[in-house]
Amino acid sequence: MRNRGSRFDESGERRAAVRHIASLRLELWPESSPRGPHPSLFTTTDVSTQGFYFLSARLIGVGSRVKFRLVLPRELTGGFAELRSGMARCVRVENILGHGLGHFGIGMKVERVHVKKKA
Repeated sequence: MRNRGSRFDESGERRAAVRHIASLRLELWPESSPRGPHPSLFTTTDVSTQGFYFLSARLIGVGSRVKFRLVLPRELTGGFAELRSGMARCVRVENILGHGLGHFGIGMKVERVHVKKKA
């Protein structure tokens, strides 16, 4: 996993948190529904302490809130793997037709998080 050290700088980067390029399994549920046995599954392209980015064939509207769950590996936590779950809000949608993996790039900001450490 590469570290994309992004701060507000001359590169024009808008994000304040350091992002890590990581393909992690991401589970999402609508905010209003109970977490059931069948979440929507995605793979992140990068993660940070403040949010995550993934590709989706389905549009998620800016401002939409979702429940999420993902496991951060030891390489990112510096210790044990961590199960993170909580609530996130869509803050960016990019139309990336022709990319092959999805039609939209979705940026989510974490609003609330619960952390469980795994061995």
